[in-house]
Amino acid sequence: MRSIKKGKGTVALSLAAMLAVLAGCSGNGGNNANAGSEAAGTQSAQASASATASASQASGDPLAFKLWLGWTATINNDSLVQKYWREKEPGVDVKLEATQGDALTALNLNINTGGFDDAAIFSRNDTVKSAMGRSNQIQSLEQYFDMPDKYPGLASIPKQYLERMKDKDGHIWSIPAWFDQNPNDPWPGWSSLAWTVRTDVVEKAGMKLEDLSTLDGVETFLKKAAEQKDASGKALLPMSFLMDTNDTAGWNDENAILTAFGVSTSGKGVAKKGDDFVFTFDDPQYKAAYQWMNKLYREKLIDPEVVTDKKERYKEKNKSGRVALNVGSFFNIDTSLWETLDGPTEPGWYYQVIPFPKVPGVDQVGTNQVVNPYPGYDVYISKKDEKSRRDPEVLRLYAGAEAGAAAGHQRRPCRPLLGLDRSTAWKVEIHRR
Repeated sequence: MRSIKKGKGTVALSLAAMLAVLAGCSGNGGNNANAGSEAAGTQSAQASASATASASQASGDPLAFKLWLGWTATINNDSLVQKYWREKEPGVDVKLEATQGDALTALNLNINTGGFDDAAIFSRNDTVKSAMGRSNQIQSLEQYFDMPDKYPGLASIPKQYLERMKDKDGHIWSIPAWFDQNPNDPWPGWSSLAWTVRTDVVEKAGMKLEDLSTLDGVETFLKKAAEQKDASGKALLPMSFLMDTNDTAGWNDENAILTAFGVSTSGKGVAKKGDDFVFTFDDPQYKAAYQWMNKLYREKLIDPEVVTDKKERYKEKNKSGRVALNVGSFFNIDTSLWETLDGPTEPGWYYQVIPFPKVPGVDQVGTNQVVNPYPGYDVYISKKDEKSRRDPEVLRLYAGAEAGAAAGHQRRPCRPLLGLDRSTAWKVEIHRR
């Protein structure tokens, strides 16, 4: 995908946190507290890191720091975004770290071996919050939220979020992340479930994106896509989505198809239709959606391995350009497929979201996600991180003073990327054309 226009004053760690949050959302809601990174070092390692940072600044090299992700993730520390931060502005070498395995076990091990180096981001979790507080290894941050001249991003965070974060002594121990800047109008119309097509395949099929506005148009495209070959000479898979057995009825790729058929899968799985309340599995359109999927499967217009594929296999198919149309969670496609691209060198460059196709007899698409405007993640800053005390600019890295401009988002100005709303995150990752 084409590079987004970088706003003046883009700040590094806040953007890193945004990428981290996006990665976290690809997982199950209950598993987002997964921890990540190598354990922080001993006091001697801390002194060495501090000396290295000082020497780095003295030599003009970019300031380096680590962001520990509280979940499992595939890390790419040489993306175009990170190169920009490192080589242009703000001159910071951001390193993301993640882990495999149980999050809380990794957190306890990290705390008991000296703590993390600079910053850590975890999904909001009372167990994590308690462990961080008892560790005596993190900084209290409440004073920074009332410094609009120095930290406008932090000062712009709605006070109602901050009030709920204070302990009995009035201390705030983290920077909230993944919230809406306007809690009274959170993320109107946003969802990560979508129909994502490759525009190069559409063009070769002699069609336009508008032709895919109906189910009949989608089927026509899939048949034409099946006649095309990928780079290795294999026939394209017209449509695919992830049917991981670990998914639930409330979070799986088929929900994007159910949405088009007018079925609501969010919340408690109950939708009000007219004067009646309809359970998801009792909705006649639920059966109609799966009948349509079955029809396409029998016609070989859906990947024959869709039922058995695991996430890594699904990602690999997308990376190698095997799939023409992805239906389901945007995050399952994997943002790493395009975030390193600066031109049409790989299939990921051509991804484009299209509106849900119109289904005969359906006047209103279903609801597939209920959003909570309150923070979903917390960024903790280590007491080891002397950089944030020595240089006020470093703390701005956590604040994201001009994130709204950086994301090219005009609807709501001055939105810190540590609190970047989901619709803006979507624009950063998808609408880069």
